[in-house]
Amino acid sequence: FSTILLSASSLIIFLGIIILAYERTCLGTKLQSSPLSSSIKSMSSTFCLIDFIDPDFAVLLKEFTIEKLVVQLEQLPESNAMYSVMESLIEQTQEEDIYSISNQATAFFYSLFFHIIIAAIIAAFVKKDKPIEISE
Repeated sequence: FSTILLSASSLIIFLGIIILAYERTCLGTKLQSSPLSSSIKSMSSTFCLIDFIDPDFAVLLKEFTIEKLVVQLEQLPESNAMYSVMESLIEQTQEEDIYSISNQATAFFYSLFFHIIIAAIIAAFVKKDKPIEISE
């Protein structure tokens, strides 16, 4: 399993480096990044941080998330409909590995979808009209 994790991480990091190099050479600026490249760069940096640089960070982040959920749960009255939802969310967070490969892949696709939506909205506002042809 560790070899699969290492090869998947290496592939994501490699793709991130290739896309970054492509953007710098062909596009000439970092501002013209595509939604796919933004999502891959985000996922590769998360892989680097969680898998190689500081694996204990994922555990600390999970504990911090659970603590914040418990604080929010304590602020809700038990008669609130969200109380049972928060309890089940805390149990699910405690049982699940938040930073597993499948969860990171799911987050990648959500991030990609979000970036595409934002890019489409921005493109709709900055869309240029067709140039007017002047006939002689």
